[in-house]
Amino acid sequence: MSSQPLQRLRVIYGVAGALSYTSVLEMGRVWERLLRRAGVPLAYSQGFNPHPRLQFAAALATGYTSDCEVLDIWLAERRESAPLLAALAAEALDGLTIHTVEEVPLDSPSPQATLQSLSYRMHLRSPRRHDEITAAIERLLASDEVIIERVRKGLAKPFDLRPLVLALGYIGRSGEDHVLTCELAFHTSGSVRPEEVLGALDLDASAVHIHRTALRWDAKETK
Repeated sequence: MSSQPLQRLRVIYGVAGALSYTSVLEMGRVWERLLRRAGVPLAYSQGFNPHPRLQFAAALATGYTSDCEVLDIWLAERRESAPLLAALAAEALDGLTIHTVEEVPLDSPSPQATLQSLSYRMHLRSPRRHDEITAAIERLLASDEVIIERVRKGLAKPFDLRPLVLALGYIGRSGEDHVLTCELAFHTSGSVRPEEVLGALDLDASAVHIHRTALRWDAKETK
C-alpha cells in the first residue's frame, strides 16, 4: 500500500502522566493508532514495507513531560484543521493533549532539520542551598569550556557541553524543589541532555523532573 500525499499537517501536542514513560518507538505506535481511530486518511511511504508518513521534531526522552511536541503527518486526502483537531482530541489517550493542528507546505523542511534549540524546566530535589546552585550556574556560564565525560561503546570520551548551553537560570523554589530553566542548542551532529547540565553543576540528576517548555527553529517557537 502506498499513496501520494496531498496535504501535510503539523500537530503541536503535550505529554504528561504515565504516557511520559512511553518509549520513542511506542509513541510512534500510539500516534498511528490515534490517527486511525480519528479517521485520518494517512499517506503511506513507498516500497515493500509501506508505513504511515509521520515525522517527529525531536524525540522526547522517557520520563520527560512536555507542552510543545511537534509531529508532522502527511495525508492522502485533504482535511480541515479544526475538525481534525477535535477528532484527535476526542480519541487521545490520557496524558496526550492536542494543542493545535495547522497546514504546512508539502515541501517544507523537516521540523528536525531546522530545529535550533530546546528549552526545559527542571524541578530538582536537592539539599544544596539556592545560593550554592546560583553560584554554580554563574561559574558554568562564565566558563569558556565545561568538559564532561561520555561513555560510548565502553570508552570514556571528553565532551565540551558549554557551547550548547544557550541559557541557564535559577527560578526559585516550588515546595521542596529547586526550579531551574535552560535552553540547549540542538544539532543533528550532537546535543546535550538536561541531566548532563545538572551533572556539570554537581547536582544529582536522579532526583529531578524535567519538562520541555519550548522548541525553537528559524525564529519560530512552539510552547
